[in-house]
Amino acid sequence: MLDELDRELERRGHRLVRYADDCNIYVRSLKRRIRQLARRTRGVSIEQMVEKLSRYRYGWRGYYGYCETRSTLEDLDKWIRRRLRAVIWKRGRRRYAGLREHGVRGSLAAKTAGSSHGLWRIARSPALNYVFPNAYWDSLGLPRLTARKRA
Repeated sequence: MLDELDRELERRGHRLVRYADDCNIYVRSLKRRIRQLARRTRGVSIEQMVEKLSRYRYGWRGYYGYCETRSTLEDLDKWIRRRLRAVIWKRGRRRYAGLREHGVRGSLAAKTAGSSHGLWRIARSPALNYVFPNAYWDSLGLPRLTARKRA
């Protein structure tokens, strides 16, 4: 029976690892769904985007939150925050002034605002990480996948 399952999952393009009667199936739909919810051209405020993401992530975290691959969840958290920073940067009009208003020093603000790099690379810049730290996303209500559940 498990051989049939393996063949079917491979036919569908899923990666899997099976150990005797236990298996791990690796799928990419969590990232695909997050891309849909956090599209840069979605036309909703960042707060509304975070609210929708939060609902989705609470359910996801409830199901996968006790996994043994904490680093995978941490990487996904970082990826989501970076994606949201890219959304904010794309929508920005007064980029240099906005960075300066949030306390970024002049040279770093100028370097970031004048950068010819793409959105994805800039979203990982020190300036945007300073302006939008993890605490910012926490304040908007974006749950961390790695947060411990309270009893």
